[in-house]
Amino acid sequence: MITSNLPSNNFVVVLVELSYSVGLYFTYPIQMWPAIQILEGSRGYRSFVHCFQNLKKFEDDDWNSLVPSMIFRTFLVLLTLICATTIPKFGTFVAIIGSISCSLIAYILPSLFSLKLHPHATPKETWIKYGMCAFGAVGGVISFVIEMVALFGVKEGGGGEVDKHAARCFNGTR
Repeated sequence: MITSNLPSNNFVVVLVELSYSVGLYFTYPIQMWPAIQILEGSRGYRSFVHCFQNLKKFEDDDWNSLVPSMIFRTFLVLLTLICATTIPKFGTFVAIIGSISCSLIAYILPSLFSLKLHPHATPKETWIKYGMCAFGAVGGVISFVIEMVALFGVKEGGGGEVDKHAARCFNGTR
Protein backbone atom coordinates (compact mmCIF):
# COMPACT_ATOMS: atom_id res chain seq x y z
CA MET A 1 0.00 0.00 0.00
CA ILE A 2 2.76 2.45 0.89
CA THR A 3 4.78 1.96 -2.27
CA SER A 4 1.89 1.39 -4.69
CA ASN A 5 1.88 5.01 -5.88
CA LEU A 6 5.58 5.02 -6.77
CA PRO A 7 6.59 4.51 -10.41
CA SER A 8 7.37 0.94 -11.37
CA ASN A 9 10.63 -0.43 -12.83
CA ASN A 10 12.76 2.23 -11.18
CA PHE A 11 15.94 1.26 -9.30
CA VAL A 12 15.24 3.64 -6.42
CA VAL A 13 11.69 2.30 -6.03
CA VAL A 14 12.94 -1.29 -6.01
CA LEU A 15 15.55 -0.30 -3.39
CA VAL A 16 12.85 1.37 -1.25
CA GLU A 17 10.60 -1.70 -1.50
CA LEU A 18 13.51 -4.01 -0.64
CA SER A 19 14.46 -1.86 2.36
CA TYR A 20 10.85 -1.82 3.50
CA SER A 21 10.68 -5.62 3.25
CA VAL A 22 13.93 -6.07 5.18
CA GLY A 23 12.68 -3.69 7.87
CA LEU A 24 9.43 -5.62 8.23
CA TYR A 25 11.35 -8.90 8.39
CA PHE A 26 13.57 -7.72 11.23
CA THR A 27 10.81 -6.00 13.23
CA TYR A 28 8.39 -8.94 13.12
CA PRO A 29 9.84 -10.51 16.32
CA ILE A 30 9.39 -7.18 18.11
CA GLN A 31 5.76 -7.06 17.00
CA MET A 32 5.15 -10.65 18.12
CA TRP A 33 6.83 -10.27 21.54
CA PRO A 34 3.82 -8.82 23.46
CA ALA A 35 1.44 -11.41 22.01
CA ILE A 36 3.84 -14.24 22.86
CA GLN A 37 4.30 -12.97 26.42
CA ILE A 38 0.55 -12.82 26.96
CA LEU A 39 -0.18 -16.18 25.33
CA GLU A 40 2.65 -18.00 27.10
CA GLY A 41 1.13 -16.91 30.41
CA SER A 42 -2.24 -18.38 29.51
CA ARG A 43 -3.81 -21.58 30.76
CA GLY A 44 -3.87 -23.01 27.22
CA TYR A 45 -0.11 -22.68 26.88
CA ARG A 46 0.49 -24.30 30.28
CA SER A 47 -1.77 -27.20 29.21
CA PHE A 48 0.21 -27.51 25.96
CA VAL A 49 3.52 -27.63 27.90
CA HIS A 50 2.11 -30.22 30.29
CA CYS A 51 0.91 -32.44 27.41
CA PHE A 52 4.23 -32.05 25.61
CA GLN A 53 6.21 -32.98 28.70
CA ASN A 54 4.07 -36.09 29.12
CA LEU A 55 4.98 -37.09 25.55
CA LYS A 56 8.70 -36.28 25.59
CA LYS A 57 11.11 -35.59 28.44
CA PHE A 58 14.65 -34.36 27.84
CA GLU A 59 17.56 -35.00 30.17
CA ASP A 60 18.35 -31.29 30.30
CA ASP A 61 15.66 -29.32 32.16
CA ASP A 62 16.26 -26.23 29.99
CA TRP A 63 15.15 -28.18 26.92
CA ASN A 64 11.94 -29.26 28.67
CA SER A 65 10.77 -25.64 28.75
CA LEU A 66 12.53 -24.41 25.61
CA VAL A 67 11.20 -26.94 23.09
CA PRO A 68 7.48 -26.36 23.82
CA SER A 69 8.11 -22.62 23.63
CA MET A 70 9.83 -22.95 20.24
CA ILE A 71 7.00 -25.16 18.92
CA PHE A 72 4.38 -22.71 20.18
CA ARG A 73 6.16 -19.69 18.69
CA THR A 74 6.60 -21.50 15.36
CA PHE A 75 2.88 -22.26 15.39
CA LEU A 76 2.08 -18.57 15.98
CA VAL A 77 4.31 -17.48 13.09
CA LEU A 78 2.71 -20.06 10.79
CA LEU A 79 -0.74 -18.94 11.93
CA THR A 80 0.03 -15.31 11.06
CA LEU A 81 1.44 -16.45 7.71
CA ILE A 82 -1.75 -18.36 6.93
CA CYS A 83 -3.90 -15.39 7.95
CA ALA A 84 -1.87 -12.94 5.86
CA THR A 85 -1.96 -15.12 2.76
CA THR A 86 -5.55 -16.34 2.89
CA ILE A 87 -7.54 -13.29 4.04
CA PRO A 88 -8.55 -11.26 0.98
CA LYS A 89 -7.52 -7.59 1.12
CA PHE A 90 -5.44 -8.25 4.23
CA GLY A 91 -3.56 -4.97 3.78
CA THR A 92 -6.81 -3.04 3.89
CA PHE A 93 -7.90 -5.00 6.97
CA VAL A 94 -4.63 -4.10 8.74
CA ALA A 95 -5.04 -0.46 7.66
CA ILE A 96 -8.53 -0.34 9.19
CA ILE A 97 -7.19 -1.65 12.49
CA GLY A 98 -4.29 0.81 12.25
CA SER A 99 -6.57 3.77 11.54
CA ILE A 100 -8.38 3.13 14.79
CA SER A 101 -5.56 2.03 17.06
CA CYS A 102 -2.79 4.35 15.87
CA SER A 103 -4.83 7.51 16.28
CA LEU A 104 -5.85 6.32 19.74
CA ILE A 105 -2.31 5.42 20.81
CA ALA A 106 -0.55 8.43 19.31
CA TYR A 107 -2.97 11.32 19.91
CA ILE A 108 -6.15 10.62 21.80
CA LEU A 109 -5.16 8.49 24.80
CA PRO A 110 -1.98 10.42 25.76
CA SER A 111 -3.95 13.67 25.70
CA LEU A 112 -6.78 12.23 27.77
CA PHE A 113 -4.36 10.71 30.28
CA SER A 114 -2.54 14.03 30.58
CA LEU A 115 -5.83 15.85 31.11
CA LYS A 116 -6.77 13.39 33.85
CA LEU A 117 -3.34 13.45 35.54
CA HIS A 118 -2.94 17.25 35.36
CA PRO A 119 -6.36 18.71 36.07
CA HIS A 120 -4.91 22.12 37.03
CA ALA A 121 -3.03 22.75 33.80
CA THR A 122 -3.13 26.17 32.20
CA PRO A 123 -5.97 26.88 29.78
CA LYS A 124 -3.48 26.95 26.89
CA GLU A 125 -2.17 23.46 27.75
CA THR A 126 -5.72 22.18 28.13
CA TRP A 127 -6.75 23.51 24.71
CA ILE A 128 -3.63 21.99 23.13
CA LYS A 129 -4.54 18.62 24.62
CA TYR A 130 -8.14 18.90 23.40
CA GLY A 131 -6.77 19.90 20.00
CA MET A 132 -4.61 16.79 19.91
CA CYS A 133 -7.66 14.68 20.77
CA ALA A 134 -9.67 16.32 18.01
CA PHE A 135 -6.81 15.95 15.50
CA GLY A 136 -6.45 12.26 16.35
CA ALA A 137 -10.19 11.67 16.13
CA VAL A 138 -10.55 13.46 12.79
CA GLY A 139 -7.48 11.74 11.33
CA GLY A 140 -8.65 8.35 12.56
CA VAL A 141 -12.15 8.82 11.12
CA ILE A 142 -10.80 10.04 7.76
CA SER A 143 -8.40 7.12 7.40
CA PHE A 144 -11.11 4.70 8.56
CA VAL A 145 -13.51 5.99 5.91
CA ILE A 146 -10.84 5.83 3.20
CA GLU A 147 -10.02 2.23 4.08
CA MET A 148 -13.68 1.23 4.26
CA VAL A 149 -14.16 2.66 0.77
CA ALA A 150 -11.10 0.67 -0.33
CA LEU A 151 -12.48 -2.47 1.29
CA PHE A 152 -15.96 -2.29 -0.19
CA GLY A 153 -14.93 -0.68 -3.47
CA VAL A 154 -16.06 2.35 -5.39
CA LYS A 155 -18.47 2.02 -8.28
CA GLU A 156 -17.26 3.73 -11.41
CA GLY A 157 -19.58 5.75 -13.58
CA GLY A 158 -22.34 6.15 -11.02
CA GLY A 159 -21.27 9.21 -9.12
CA GLY A 160 -19.27 11.50 -11.36
CA GLU A 161 -15.63 12.33 -11.69
CA VAL A 162 -14.70 11.93 -8.04
CA ASP A 163 -15.62 8.24 -8.18
CA LYS A 164 -13.42 7.66 -11.24
CA HIS A 165 -10.39 9.20 -9.55
CA ALA A 166 -11.05 7.35 -6.30
CA ALA A 167 -11.47 4.06 -8.17
CA ARG A 168 -8.20 4.68 -10.01
CA CYS A 169 -6.37 5.23 -6.71
CA PHE A 170 -7.97 2.27 -4.92
CA ASN A 171 -7.53 -0.17 -7.81
CA GLY A 172 -3.81 0.63 -8.02
CA THR A 173 -3.87 1.77 -11.65
CA ARG A 174 -1.43 4.48 -12.57
